[in-house]
Amino acid sequence: MISKRKLWLGIGAFTLVGVGAPAPDRVARAAQPAKAEGGEGGEGGEGGEQGIDPKRAAKDPVAFLSALDVIAAHYLAGRDAYAAGETQAAAEMFAHPIAEVYVDLEPVFKRRGVAPFQARMQRASELALAKAPPAEVNQAVDAVMAALKAAAGKAPRDKRPRAAVEAQVIAAMVDRASLQYGTAAKEPALEP
Repeated sequence: MISKRKLWLGIGAFTLVGVGAPAPDRVARAAQPAKAEGGEGGEGGEGGEQGIDPKRAAKDPVAFLSALDVIAAHYLAGRDAYAAGETQAAAEMFAHPIAEVYVDLEPVFKRRGVAPFQARMQRASELALAKAPPAEVNQAVDAVMAALKAAAGKAPRDKRPRAAVEAQVIAAMVDRASLQYGTAAKEPALEP
């Protein structure tokens, strides 16, 4: 499931980057992410990543799966930053979704029977900070990705067909990607 979303997200992000235009606001309306104040590029103000609402994720498969994909995006970006020699940036990318997503959703994960995976997340960040060999960091990222895949199997269900849920998750992630791209295009610093 995450693999399919990654494929379509990659195609969507490539298309957006290729034409240099942000996704229209209407693209993600179906997913209707929660509004958050402040921040740029998809970041919310106090209380975590924009649009990640634990109450909603407990009942809505789109919100639940989108939260998992936000975590995955951080780990994929961190892995690529590490491969580019940006060990500090990678460590920060690995640590960011722990505080901004996982901690808020941990009670939801517990109620849904998701095995805890915060330690796996922390391991990737610790390895990056220690400038471990890339193979070790990649192995830690793979462990997080496996945990996310397992968690996706515990997503809540509703009346929508699975394909409709997947389409809404993709739309929400493409919208996030366009916000991130817009911020990165304006800012030459690595962090954004």
